[in-house]
Amino acid sequence: MRNLSKRYGRLAALSDVSFSVRPGEILGLIGPNGSGKTTLFECLAGVLPSDGGAVFQHDRPVGVAERSSILFYLPDAIAPWPAESVRWALEFILGFFDGRAAARDDIVRRFDLEPFLDASIGSATNTTEPNGNAAGPNDFHQLGEEERGPSILDQRQRAVIFASYRLPTPGHVTRDSYDVTVGTVTSLASARPFNATTGVDNNSDGVNNDRPVINGAVVSRYAFRGTAVYDTSVFGELRLHLAQTRAVTLRIEGFNVFNRANVLGRNGTYGDAAMPLATFGQALGGLANLDPARMVQFQVRFNF
Repeated sequence: MRNLSKRYGRLAALSDVSFSVRPGEILGLIGPNGSGKTTLFECLAGVLPSDGGAVFQHDRPVGVAERSSILFYLPDAIAPWPAESVRWALEFILGFFDGRAAARDDIVRRFDLEPFLDASIGSATNTTEPNGNAAGPNDFHQLGEEERGPSILDQRQRAVIFASYRLPTPGHVTRDSYDVTVGTVTSLASARPFNATTGVDNNSDGVNNDRPVINGAVVSRYAFRGTAVYDTSVFGELRLHLAQTRAVTLRIEGFNVFNRANVLGRNGTYGDAAMPLATFGQALGGLANLDPARMVQFQVRFNF
């Protein structure tokens, strides 16, 4: 690839990018968010039109229409069009890569996709085995779109209130000697969701992660919620001015002063009966399972 460029108005997303990949070589592209990695791959694959540059194979220029025959671009999102149907997605891929209709029919038959062809991609995700592939109640990695279930970090409503007050300096003390600030931070949020499993291997896949059946239907992922979250923390800060550009700050912070049990993880074993186990939904133990636990913290900071 030589001198590939792409602009969005005045912003130069790519500017004369050039590199080569030898046969058998694996090339990785590393960079922070917004550095142009995705734009580069999309321009290279011909998905996004570039403003300059060319792609070569063995020193032979490869046009945009021809790239789909030698390149395969796989985006990082599993379901880029959640509102579209499975049939639409298959037709799109077939047309984009100039595929054969017989190959599409073979895929539909081999993967038994016929019942899902007219379902939206979002609703069809992870429905072939509805009572499998559950997650533990503390699984922080379930942030995707599996079954459109909420993640364990989803609290729907959250508010943070902050207030601070700088105390007036006594008349016999100069303003440059020290100052004192006190304040509070209060967080209010709706309950965190948690997942439910039967605790037994209902579908004989060797894993005890199947979700229970309640009222004749398999419960969705993260269908249960704990208790609402609130936390009030306070702080006091004394700043001593040593010189014009130097100071020492002494700070004390008290977290969760009302000792509210803001639980992160709960027992997600519902059981394999109509009624849940007595331990279902109970908080897991340990200070690390509270957000935050009641604690006091001291800080000393030197400013220079």
